[in-house]
Amino acid sequence: MEEERGFTTRQNYIWFGVLLILFAVAVFMLIRMIQLNSEISDYHRTNSLLVSRVDSLVNQLGHLPPPKSQRILLSAYDIQQMKEKGLTNPVQDLINDLRMHPELIPYESVLGGEMRFFKDEIYVLTSKWVLAYFEDGHIAGKILLEYSVGDNGAISWQVIQAMRG
Repeated sequence: MEEERGFTTRQNYIWFGVLLILFAVAVFMLIRMIQLNSEISDYHRTNSLLVSRVDSLVNQLGHLPPPKSQRILLSAYDIQQMKEKGLTNPVQDLINDLRMHPELIPYESVLGGEMRFFKDEIYVLTSKWVLAYFEDGHIAGKILLEYSVGDNGAISWQVIQAMRG
């Protein structure tokens, strides 16, 4: 009689097993989805806390005095010698003069940029050498220069070595 309805008991068990497996998979996926939502919420909370902490640290850094520059290694004697040659503020005069000479940079600028030195990235190393950072917005590098100060305070420059990157 059961065969008259088109299904055997064996087929019923198979369908029941398939439905049971599908139900188990659905329950597993629901539980996993709930776990993932919980993990996402935890990540969002952690991210918010980290962003808040970073903002706090940035705010604290904004209230700190700027670091003292270590841009010079000149002795008091070297500075006095340059003053006697006509430089009023030798370190600043060297930095300002170098910034007026971007032609010393041995690389061509690209994509409409303009090679230049940055005053905060010029380091007077000795009474003879300066190390400077340069860039045009696309190409960057460092250059080691030799300089001399004439008796009238005129500064002359010679490139020793330059490198990109």
